[in-house]
Amino acid sequence: IPNCAVSVAITNFALEGFITVGTMLSALFSGAGVGLLILFRINKNMKENLAVCAIIFVTGALFGYIADLLPFLKI
Repeated sequence: IPNCAVSVAITNFALEGFITVGTMLSALFSGAGVGLLILFRINKNMKENLAVCAIIFVTGALFGYIADLLPFLKI
């Protein structure tokens, strides 16, 4: 469940050159919005919740870093 206002702001920052494409992708990949709030509210297993958060963080950081290395993704 993404937070649309934040996604639009992040994309605008990238289009205006304030942040790189990799930073934008990293933020958009890891920006689960209120989905994480629902996860922590519904699922009481804290170990599983933290594992999901870690996977989201690592995936976002990894793909953001890779996107910054690719020359054809420059805006």
